[in-house]
Amino acid sequence: MSGLRTSIHALVLVAVLACACATAATEQWTYSGLTGIFQIVADGAGGCAMTRYAGAFDEASDIVWLNKKGALIYQAGISNVLHGGIMVCTPKNLVYADMRETNLVVHVAANGTATIVPAAADTLNQTPLPYPIYWQLMADSKGFFATRTDTNTMAATLVRYSNK
Repeated sequence: MSGLRTSIHALVLVAVLACACATAATEQWTYSGLTGIFQIVADGAGGCAMTRYAGAFDEASDIVWLNKKGALIYQAGISNVLHGGIMVCTPKNLVYADMRETNLVVHVAANGTATIVPAAADTLNQTPLPYPIYWQLMADSKGFFATRTDTNTMAATLVRYSNK
């Protein structure tokens, strides 16, 4: 009988330890003061880039690039969130499309320096898709991003969660 009791105690201890070790999402950082977030692309290392809009989708909008701690690397206006958008986001590079006087592609280095990718005469640089904003990458191997919206003011906050 004591052997059975010991076995039951051991099983209960294993179950309690398993529950204590279970992972849950943990908030790592937030980035507030945003209007509607339209596109989020994770950089694979805990940071991301996003596009956001202030009013209608075809009005001037912003592109924001944040590092793995949620600190701002780069922010710039884009002319139209529907026709521009993030093409590539890594910890070292951001590439996005915009439609200013013509279609163009912008490369941003890790130090925040932006360079318009030159096009040859009589050509346009643009994304292969007419609307790159539909591409979303909301997670990486260590966590994910979500949008928290205040239902009274409609202010949006980007939230980074770890998987632990």
